[in-house]
Amino acid sequence: MVPSESLKITVIQYSINKLESFRPDIKEAIIQVGWLLNEANWLRKLFMISLSEINENAECEANVTLRSILLAILAGKIYEGIQLFFENNKKHTNLKKLVEKLCRDCQETADRRKKLEKLLTENKKIISNIRHIRNNFAFHYQASLIPAQWPPIVKKETPCLPIYLTDHDGDYLSFLSTIAFFQKLIEPIDQKERQEMEKWDKTKWEEAIEKMGKLILHVSSVYYEFLVHIFSNLLKTYGGDKEEELPISQAPKYNEQVIKFFMHPPSKEELENYKKQLKNRSLRFKVKKFLEYLKKISIWLKGLCRGSQPKRD
Repeated sequence: MVPSESLKITVIQYSINKLESFRPDIKEAIIQVGWLLNEANWLRKLFMISLSEINENAECEANVTLRSILLAILAGKIYEGIQLFFENNKKHTNLKKLVEKLCRDCQETADRRKKLEKLLTENKKIISNIRHIRNNFAFHYQASLIPAQWPPIVKKETPCLPIYLTDHDGDYLSFLSTIAFFQKLIEPIDQKERQEMEKWDKTKWEEAIEKMGKLILHVSSVYYEFLVHIFSNLLKTYGGDKEEELPISQAPKYNEQVIKFFMHPPSKEELENYKKQLKNRSLRFKVKKFLEYLKKISIWLKGLCRGSQPKRD
């Protein structure tokens, strides 16, 4: 992998004193919107990496499994995030009020909000699908992955559905389960097509899965842009105490990253080396804490000595 040009990022630092000076609703908004943005960012990046083309069959199917997991989590997180801004929820009234103010003060943020709201209200099928994924796949284990008409996606002429095993504990992968998951996942795309699914060939259901992936990416993009503008306005309004640039010299291009599932575990020698490193870190940590404790005792004793000295007239 050839690294791309150096990437510059801006670091904004807040002192504890400045953060403490903010109103509770401002602190809550910065933390809450920042957390939503972190989730959206990481999940979108990982999902895009999982779209990479891999020539090895086992790794390719492992990547498809990762894609299915991320698709479900991303859909669930989008739904939960949207609830904070558009649903009546007494727990998040401060955040909603602040966002409404930001939208009044910045037309671009207001436009982003309208775009997201329009996407959700005019395309009820989209939010219906996302709600279906969130309720059935995203945050708990499904009661059943086997559809009544098993299997319309996988035909009888399909040679086999693999389960991969390696010599290393943990590197097991059931692509059979991934196929069952995808079959359940694409059912809500179009209720009228449920009966037609039995006639689908491999190309047809792959198109349906791709369609679902594009749908989630599109909604996540609009949702993400909305979060970015809210967070940007918060940073402009409540700027930090220090700002600096940090270069990332080994930043790869977006389409050059590949996550691989199957790997060799560390050798016994490497494991022993890791244990020694952890032990040394633990020792350094204990010494550091002990020195901090002595410093506190010293400060306390000095204060005690000052307090015991007689006052001068």
